[in-house]
Amino acid sequence: MSFFENTRDPKGFGGRMMVTMMNLAHTPVALWGLHFLHLAPDAKVLDCGCGGGANIKRLLKRCPRGIVKGVDYSAVSVEKSRRLNAEAIQRDRCVIWQGSVQRIIFASDWFDAVTAFETVYFWPDLAKCFREVWRVLKPGGTFLICNEVNGDTDKDKKWTEIIDGMTIYKDTELKAYLEQAGFCDIAVHKSKTGWLCLTAVKRSDCGCGRQENEVYEFGADTAPVILLLPGTCCHWKSNFGQVIPLLQRDFRVLCVSYDGFDETESTEFPTMLAETEKIEAYILKNCGGHIRAAYGCSLGGSFVGLLAARKSIHMDYGILGSSDLDQCSKLAAKLQTNLLRPLIYPLIRDGQFKSCFLQKRLEKCSAEKGDYVRAFMAMFGAARPYVTMQSCKNQFYSDLITPLPEGIDVPGTEIHIFYALKMGAKYRARYQQHFAHPVIHEQDLQHEELLACYPYKWVQLVKSIIEQGV
Repeated sequence: MSFFENTRDPKGFGGRMMVTMMNLAHTPVALWGLHFLHLAPDAKVLDCGCGGGANIKRLLKRCPRGIVKGVDYSAVSVEKSRRLNAEAIQRDRCVIWQGSVQRIIFASDWFDAVTAFETVYFWPDLAKCFREVWRVLKPGGTFLICNEVNGDTDKDKKWTEIIDGMTIYKDTELKAYLEQAGFCDIAVHKSKTGWLCLTAVKRSDCGCGRQENEVYEFGADTAPVILLLPGTCCHWKSNFGQVIPLLQRDFRVLCVSYDGFDETESTEFPTMLAETEKIEAYILKNCGGHIRAAYGCSLGGSFVGLLAARKSIHMDYGILGSSDLDQCSKLAAKLQTNLLRPLIYPLIRDGQFKSCFLQKRLEKCSAEKGDYVRAFMAMFGAARPYVTMQSCKNQFYSDLITPLPEGIDVPGTEIHIFYALKMGAKYRARYQQHFAHPVIHEQDLQHEELLACYPYKWVQLVKSIIEQGV
C-alpha cells in the first residue's frame, strides 16, 4: 500500500504518521468550515470519519457542556482520536467508535449536528451513508460537509489517480445526494482556494418542508414491504380494499393516499414529481429506502416507473397494473385536461355524472358489461366532496406531461406488467419502450379487470412474483 493510501484507511506506522499529519494539515479548512456551523454550548455532535480526532477536540471546546462522539473505519485513527481526547472520554463527554457510516450504532434523532471533514470522498454508497446521518440527527439538526477539493478543476483529479477508492464530488452532486436523503435548506459555500462546505438541515417536520402523503399501513412491521399506489382520482380504500386483508397476512402493506384525495387532509394534488418525492421521502424514513415490491394501479404504474427510474429508493419488484403510460405535449395535455375535467369531476365529487347523457351511458354499460363496469367504477369510491377540481386537473395534466424515461433498467429491480389484451396492442409497445426487460403477463381482460373483479387471483399472481426469489 502506498503512503497516500493511508488517507483512505490509515494502517500501521505509515497510517499513524498520516493521521498526525492530517490533524495539522487539515486545520485551516476545518476552522473555515466550522464558521458555518452554529452550535449551542450543550450540543450533541457526531464527527463522522473523525481521523486523528483534532476536530472532535475543537467541537468539545465549542460545546463546553455538550457531548461529542466520533466514528472512523480505521483502528489507527480511532486509537489516535482516543488518545487526543482522553480527558473528555474520562469525563463521559466523548465516545469514539470504530465502524462504518453505513451503519451508525447511535440512536435515531439524537444529535444536534453531524460533521464530516475531508472524508466523504471515501464513503461507500454515499446515498445510504447520508440516510444514516439523517436518521441520527434530531429534527432541526444540521449536517456539515467540508472538503478541501471540489472537483471544479482538472488538478483535483490527480488525487483520484494517486488514491484508490477516492471520489471527488462537486457541490451539485453532494446537494443531490442530500436532497435524496431528505435534507432541506442546503447551503453551499466555496472559498477562493477551492475549499467546499455544505450545510443541510433535517427539518423539524421531518418532511423536507413538504407535507407527507397519508400512508395507511397494515400487517407486521417486520414483514416484507409492498407499496400500493392507486389509480387516477381513486380512493385508496376503494381501490385496494379487497386485497389489503389478503396481502397483510404475509406483507407489511403500505397504501398511499395521494394529496388532494384523502378525506383526513386539506390538501391539493401538486404534480407527479412532487408526489413522487414525497413517496420517496416516506420510504427513506420508514423503510430504510428499500421495499420488496410496489404495485401501481393504472396511474400508480406511472409512479412505479418514476420510482424505478429516479433510483432514490430501491424496490426488488415493480408491478404496473395495465397502465396506459400516456404522454404528450403541454398543449395537448392542456386540451385533454380541459375536456375531461368538467366531465369527470362531478363523478368524483358527487358519485355520479352531472350530464344526464353520460350517466345514462354509464348505466347502460353497467347493464351490458355487468360486473366489470360496476367494479371498475367502485374503485373510484363514493361521492367525495372534499376533492377539488384543481386536484383532478393537476393529476390529469401532470401525468400527461411528466416524462418517463425509455429503456429503464435498474440492477436488482424486476419490472412486471399486467397487460390487459383488450386495451389494444399499442400498449405492449409502450411497455417495451419504457422498460428494458419487462416481464409481461398477458391477460385476456379489460383495464385493471383482474384487480377489480378477481381480487383473489390478483393476490395469487402478485404473491407469485414477489415470492419467486424466496
